[in-house]
Amino acid sequence: MNIFINILVAFICFIFGYLFGSIPTSVIIGKVKFHQDPRDFGSGNAGATNAGRLWGKKWRVIIIILDGLKTFLPFLLSFIILTYVKIDNGQPLIATTEHYYISDGVDYTIKWPVYWLSVVGTVLGHCFPLFAGFRGGKGAASFIGIGCWASWLCGFIPFISYLIIKGKTKYVSLAVLLSGLICLAFGWIYTLLWFLKVIPVELYWLPTYGPLFNIPLYFPATMTICYALVVSRHHGNIKRLIDGNERKTLN
Repeated sequence: MNIFINILVAFICFIFGYLFGSIPTSVIIGKVKFHQDPRDFGSGNAGATNAGRLWGKKWRVIIIILDGLKTFLPFLLSFIILTYVKIDNGQPLIATTEHYYISDGVDYTIKWPVYWLSVVGTVLGHCFPLFAGFRGGKGAASFIGIGCWASWLCGFIPFISYLIIKGKTKYVSLAVLLSGLICLAFGWIYTLLWFLKVIPVELYWLPTYGPLFNIPLYFPATMTICYALVVSRHHGNIKRLIDGNERKTLN
């Protein structure tokens, strides 16, 4: 195994994701549409929640969707290029997910699905964007976005949980943190059941969109790293929740 090539491609995926994540969606919309920078108002960050408080619910939803796509696109492009483009002596660099679990990728240059590192890069870029003075959002929309795109089960159920928690408590930060925790729980439980072979073979791909992305282990491991970053960015919200003076959303 060429360790250098593996590390280099992994690093490229990470940087690719970071550059995508550094596109400041709300800042661009604010300056083009409203001639405002959302970081000059409210909580002072470029997240969808702060922008929504400034411009309304419709724009909050639009920014959440765009930030979710901003995470998924580099992930998808990295996956397609590495898995399907024949650039290494007539074959791709990484095995497809099905073949990976049959052969453990022994005949391929890259031995593990490094495209997942683009997700870590994107969330980091969203929080500390290169193109916006390293002043970004808190990573919530990017985190939720990749959860929904990678696995309908690990995305849909936490998303519904987010809506319920936010609707009941009116605390966006609490809804983000708890729904993210639910996403992680589903990801790790699915992985554990996979490796223990509790799930029948014919149902292996049920929680996902078929044998597309390499989900077991890599999805929850990636999301754990990203969730730790999201939690660290919400440290002020957590303190205010504990103190009982966190700001509630009106819509």
